[in-house]
Amino acid sequence: MEICQAHSAGISIFEPDAGQFRWHALAGELATFEGATTPRNFSPCGVCLDLAEPILMEHPERAYDWIRDAGITVPEVLLVPLTMKGTDAIGTLWLVAAGRGHFNKEHARVMAELSAFAGMALRTVQTEQRLKLALQQQETLMREMSHRIKNLFSVADSMVRMTARNAATKEELAETLSGRLHALAQANWSDPPFLWHRCRRRRELLRSRRAHPPPARKTPVGPQRSGPRDRRAGGEPSRFDFPRTGDQRLEVRCLEPRRGPRDRHLGDGSGPGPD
Repeated sequence: MEICQAHSAGISIFEPDAGQFRWHALAGELATFEGATTPRNFSPCGVCLDLAEPILMEHPERAYDWIRDAGITVPEVLLVPLTMKGTDAIGTLWLVAAGRGHFNKEHARVMAELSAFAGMALRTVQTEQRLKLALQQQETLMREMSHRIKNLFSVADSMVRMTARNAATKEELAETLSGRLHALAQANWSDPPFLWHRCRRRRELLRSRRAHPPPARKTPVGPQRSGPRDRRAGGEPSRFDFPRTGDQRLEVRCLEPRRGPRDRHLGDGSGPGPD
């Protein structure tokens, strides 16, 4: 910023996951916007990355309303992509002048050289961050493996002690313990993807039931259906009615422990049958 005599400068780093730029290392009058974000496909930085070369813009707030809405006036801005050999640009280095006609080709050349050094430094920082993240994941995995191994030895110790209590000979102890170990291994490693999918499906079902509980059953209000006697009085047939067509007969055998079996015959419904 001092070399080019600009009143503001900064670095915009592209975040692929969010599809936006984030401002870093701001200096000058725009330093208060440290950490602000700008869209990738609707910003001067996006145009600079698309062209992959230094660009010069005058009053970009006339084309980008988000600059105008932030109350920023940019008479002239010089943008240079942050690139390295054999890699895509990771952002832009930009300078804002106090008036129009300030920047020239010499400023663009100097900024291109500075952007090369800045790009290498940023690439090194990003690589270090990825290495730290990978190291943290590795440590988490090692702690999980250590915990699982301890649990396995604890289970094996309990199985040995429980088998030793009931075994009469060493051969019986070895055979029983071997069978239990094989059963434990088969239960844990027979089909892990299926078990994981089943557990996940059960969790989703429980979550869905909590979010959308089934409606409560309502007790019907109104006249209830009567029994078989209403049919003879002209009522609606009930599901408990017996068939009444022809001479069909239904035999019901009731077993009474004290009096023995007793038969009853129900006729066609006109009246009670003989005892």
